[in-house]
Amino acid sequence: MRIRVRGRKIMVTHKDLDIWKLGIELVEQVYKHTAQFPQAEVYGLTSQMRRAAVSVPIEHLRRCCKRRQERIHSVSVCCFGFPRRA
Repeated sequence: MRIRVRGRKIMVTHKDLDIWKLGIELVEQVYKHTAQFPQAEVYGLTSQMRRAAVSVPIEHLRRCCKRRQERIHSVSVCCFGFPRRA
């Protein structure tokens, strides 16, 4: 992804995006709070909540990568006249 700053385009990684930072903050908070759950819940509710929290930033990252791959594919079709694998 590129954004324009003072007339220049600069690359932005997923780690620079606010949604990524919020997602990671969510993961940290969930891990912090679930650490206080009873030991009996380690394989039940604790595990489920942690997996759900981790899926938020991961899903966003997957979608960003998918959009980037689609753009690369469309450019290769346009420039070379045939589909290329990215």
